[in-house]
Amino acid sequence: MFLDSKVAAQLNVLLGTRSEPHRYLLDGAWIETGCIRWPVPQRIPPPVPALSSSLQDAVKRISQTVMADQDWHGKGFDPKSYADQFEALLAREPQPIQQEYWASKPGIEAASNAYLHQEKGREELLANARAILAGQGVVAYKGELVWVSPTVSSFSSIVIAPTSDHFEILGIERTQGENRFVSTDRLTREMREIDAQFGIDITGASTGAVAFLLKRIPAGEEATALGERLFALAPDIYEQPREFAEGRVVLWWD
Repeated sequence: MFLDSKVAAQLNVLLGTRSEPHRYLLDGAWIETGCIRWPVPQRIPPPVPALSSSLQDAVKRISQTVMADQDWHGKGFDPKSYADQFEALLAREPQPIQQEYWASKPGIEAASNAYLHQEKGREELLANARAILAGQGVVAYKGELVWVSPTVSSFSSIVIAPTSDHFEILGIERTQGENRFVSTDRLTREMREIDAQFGIDITGASTGAVAFLLKRIPAGEEATALGERLFALAPDIYEQPREFAEGRVVLWWD
């Protein structure tokens, strides 16, 4: 292990688990990264109202129809347009399905908002781990990253890499958008260019996602230009970012 045993013991206490070698499965083969990871147990998501199978089938069918009818990837996801079309199609469904949907919607939205708040709160684990690791010449980041929203990600571990260059995280995780022809090398170049303009801190990664913080928050035309650049790089986020109030960005590729 490349960490001092006392530091490792502090991380054991903070994260409530013990370290293990970091590796992941890619194209049927295990990739040994030379890093170490601390598993971080997932919190139980807030309860979501139980939905009938009829409503679940209707929501899935309507969502697929709306998405198929619009070129979201070409022009950017428009939440209002999506909601309008969804509700227009919902109005054609039998009354019991409509009534159940509108009765369940507030509970679903409350559970979704609670989950987003919960995942944001888990960010403190990374901040506290980095504080323990200060001066060790290593970088900590969120591993097994999963995209939740354009500003929120979920993760299953804290990974410690034996480097002080956080751009190496992308190479360690082989982060890429294969379905969009975005190689790891190209993504790294893009991230370095954005870093030169705004300053960034890569906080998490997996083979298909990356999370980072902007150190300088763009506004106005700068924010629009950055949003266009990020959406062109990762259109699977569906919606072009238009503002960066907290500086949080999460990109992913399907």
